[in-house]
Amino acid sequence: MRLRYLTCVLLALLPAPAAFGGRIEDADGKTMIHLTLWSVPSGLATTPSDRAKLESHAEFVRRYPDLFAEKYRDKYKADPRKYGKHNWDNVEIRLRQASGISVEGMETDLLSIVADMAP
Repeated sequence: MRLRYLTCVLLALLPAPAAFGGRIEDADGKTMIHLTLWSVPSGLATTPSDRAKLESHAEFVRRYPDLFAEKYRDKYKADPRKYGKHNWDNVEIRLRQASGISVEGMETDLLSIVADMAP
């Protein structure tokens, strides 16, 4: 128990790198939304379950521009002070696997929150 407490305290004192849950980048006339997730299937998926997750993520990335346009584009364009002056007409998303420390018996989400790196 004492080791877990010390681990949490040390993690809280470490300077957190720039690993946030997401960020927005303007590149090549596009607005790229980078999103960090705990579970992003790799292209090496071999089981039916992992292949299904991989296909699901790929379909989400493919359809995201249309989903964004349908639900958020007009709202974001109408309030550039709040949402930034990005090209909301041309949006893409990139999903990235979160990385971090894992301690046996401790929840990874909590460790990330303590280290100010929660996705």
